[in-house]
Amino acid sequence: MNKLLIKYIGIVAVLYIASAVMKGLTIQSDIHIFIFALVIFASSLIIRPLLLVALLPFNLLTGGLLTILANTLTILFSDLFLPFVSTGGFLNCVIISLPVYLLYFIINTASRSPRHSGPEDTKVPSQD
Repeated sequence: MNKLLIKYIGIVAVLYIASAVMKGLTIQSDIHIFIFALVIFASSLIIRPLLLVALLPFNLLTGGLLTILANTLTILFSDLFLPFVSTGGFLNCVIISLPVYLLYFIINTASRSPRHSGPEDTKVPSQD
């Protein structure tokens, strides 16, 4: 649950910074940033896995670069449902999806448990 909350807060932060910096991205108020982040978060839980499965062969060929395309399409899809948000087109969605992708990558990498090659206390029994 903490991982999901961190992802949501990260999306809110990315959208807040992007709306302040990018001219093409217009969000009417600060509360709409939270709503837009919630819609992106929900669609990334539902739609993004389906897109990743559909793009899997091409994603393998490109070394994972099409994951950014899946994030971009998720943001574009979220923009369709909210009248108070205008992303300003595909390129702005790509620019927004890059830090979101980086955020997901960092959270998923940091939350993995360390891999063990085997039990550390295994000893070969001696033959007396």
